[in-house]
Amino acid sequence: MGDMLVKQGKADQAKKIYETAKLSKSYASWQYKSILEARLAQAEQRAQQFTAVDPKQGPEIMFNSSHSCTACHAQ
Repeated sequence: MGDMLVKQGKADQAKKIYETAKLSKSYASWQYKSILEARLAQAEQRAQQFTAVDPKQGPEIMFNSSHSCTACHAQ
C-alpha cells in the first residue's frame, strides 16, 4: 500500500504505512527489512520519479516485484 501512495505523490502518507511494519515482533529478522527501510528513506525521491517519467519506466513497485505477496504474507 505504501508504494501505491508514493506513486500517487503521497510520500508522507506512505511513510506512515511503511512504519507500521516496524510494529511486528519479528521485524528485526524480517527478510524484507532492508527493502522497507530503503523505501522509507527514498519515499520523496521515488514520488518525484513516478511523476517525471513514463509510468512504464518508473521505479519498481511492490506489486510488480519478486517479493510482492511474500513481503507481507510470508511466515
